[in-house]
Amino acid sequence: EHDLHGFKSDDIVKVRVQKGGKTRELLRVKEKNEGWGDPATPGKQDETAGNWMSKVNRMRGGEFVEKPVSALRPEDAIVRVEYFDGSKSVGFVELFKVPATPAPGAAPDSAKGNDYLVKTEWERWPVKVISSTAEQIENDLASVLK
Repeated sequence: EHDLHGFKSDDIVKVRVQKGGKTRELLRVKEKNEGWGDPATPGKQDETAGNWMSKVNRMRGGEFVEKPVSALRPEDAIVRVEYFDGSKSVGFVELFKVPATPAPGAAPDSAKGNDYLVKTEWERWPVKVISSTAEQIENDLASVLK
């Protein structure tokens, strides 16, 4: 199972993006394929937010991580995105960056860099996602939360 959620992305009409004390809501722009915009200007697409949400929606799960290197606390998440199908919350994704774990059978100090893990309403354990996509999400987050 590589999907991170049990709902269909087409059913989502609003998301809440959170990082620490910063929050921003985005509404789907119905006339634009995968378009997202600000609630203050419904119907007007925010290209930056839309591109960022496309990256979030492209994340796919890889291997499950039953015991992450460090505890995955909500307050340590790079970002939390909560999904709504109207006024009802239907799911979330929390993205975490942790020190890379060595491959099975490799020396304990052989891992370099970071791993990116996500927690969702759908997954029992955290799941590793592709680092390049997660890095883009992390790097572009400030421009979305502006």
